[in-house]
Amino acid sequence: MANPGSETREPDRPPKSGLRPVRWAYAAFGMVCVGLGALGIVVPGLPTTIFLILALWAFARSSDRLHDWLYYHPRFGPFLSNWTRYGIMSRKAKWYAVVSIIVSYALTVAISRSLVLSLVVGAILVCVTTYILTRPEHPPAE
Repeated sequence: MANPGSETREPDRPPKSGLRPVRWAYAAFGMVCVGLGALGIVVPGLPTTIFLILALWAFARSSDRLHDWLYYHPRFGPFLSNWTRYGIMSRKAKWYAVVSIIVSYALTVAISRSLVLSLVVGAILVCVTTYILTRPEHPPAE
């Protein structure tokens, strides 16, 4: 189902699982991710971006209706479309993600009594931050 008047076309979707329980599990996981992503809009330190990307991934494997609802959503659709087509993250999304990572790491260090855990989490978050900061902010010139 395409969005009427839409000039962008989404890349090919993976095939749906043939097993109904598996499709239901993907859909349920997607709905949880949408809920967490929406909560992340108002709760500092809780990411929005990754949960919506995961939700889109899950919906692509479970339900065209849910996938299209999220992909063409007025608020989240443009971001998800840019991510799906070009791997783009806006500067604002990057800023929020990096600030959330810093806050999360600070909480980890404050709560954790293990130096090893703090170092492992820190190393992982450095990799994630590097990945985020190296994503393009604009589509390639045509």
